[in-house]
Amino acid sequence: MANTLYDFGRELFLSGSLSWATAPIVMSFACNTSNSGQITASTAGTAYKANAATWGLGAATGSNQLGSASSVLTGMLWGSGNAGANDQTIYSVTAGGATATVNVIVLWGSGTYGGIVNPLVAYIDTAASGLPITPNGGNITVSWSRSGPGGIAQIFKL
Repeated sequence: MANTLYDFGRELFLSGSLSWATAPIVMSFACNTSNSGQITASTAGTAYKANAATWGLGAATGSNQLGSASSVLTGMLWGSGNAGANDQTIYSVTAGGATATVNVIVLWGSGTYGGIVNPLVAYIDTAASGLPITPNGGNITVSWSRSGPGGIAQIFKL
């Protein structure tokens, strides 16, 4: 599955319920520990962090997991429908458990938007820094593409 936005996340942006400029948007690693294939996610319907298992991202335990390694995005930028942010570093990502192999980055809104707690925004399975990543206890930096207008870091475009 290519990088995409969750339909409900788009709806929240378009309705003004979720603002890229002001809402805390969190980047989390997701993984597939059961095999070497990429995990998949349905992006239709209402997706939120607590029901991530329904969307192919797994539960708190199991083989497909939305891991605990996460970071709030900083340096939010936008222009011409592009959403960007600073490159993000998650520090001391340990190997094993919910971060055995990072195949996917999931962005979600931290808080309640449109009546939904922690709605999923974006599913990213290709990144400038490359996926999959195997954590080894060190830091993992995700570098976003600089293809946005004026060279801003572009994560996605509405």
